[in-house]
Amino acid sequence: MKRFLLLAIFLLINLYSKDLELKIEACNSGNGKECLTLGLIYEKEQNSSKAVEFYKKACDNNNSNGCVNLGSIYQAGKDLKINSSKAIELFKKGCENGNLRGCFFLGNIYEDGIGVEENSSKAIEFYKKACDGGYGIGCNEIGLIYDFKYNYKKALKFYKKACDNHYKIGCYNLGDIYKKGRGVKKR
Repeated sequence: MKRFLLLAIFLLINLYSKDLELKIEACNSGNGKECLTLGLIYEKEQNSSKAVEFYKKACDNNNSNGCVNLGSIYQAGKDLKINSSKAIELFKKGCENGNLRGCFFLGNIYEDGIGVEENSSKAIEFYKKACDGGYGIGCNEIGLIYDFKYNYKKALKFYKKACDNHYKIGCYNLGDIYKKGRGVKKR
């Protein structure tokens, strides 16, 4: 039985190695999707330098997820020096190529003033791109900005959009506005 298990493990390792070699070959041939997959594998293995290498290749091959994931590493400073301007550049590239997470992260950056001047109008602009694409958390963030500014009618609109896009916290916030009667006409 032990021999069988050892043989099975040996075969799995060989298959994994061969699969990794094929992915690296495809990535080096310009397949951005395979580069992204490799970046994800190395990030999961906590090998940030390899993850950065493959995310960069993915981004260079027009894979917007590669750009956004690389931007996240620069923003968090995982085994790298935090580089907000590089993160912003990568999030913008992702957002311009339709990556809703990239738009959302840009909204966060402008809302919190990370490496840029705090600017809620710019934050709303990027959150709205994410929201309009169906990214519910972006809708919720706009709702929070308006809620904080006591513009409950606008907050209500965006919480409803967040909820419609299956973002549960948006549903909770929508219910909270109704519960407290803010921005809602009394009958």
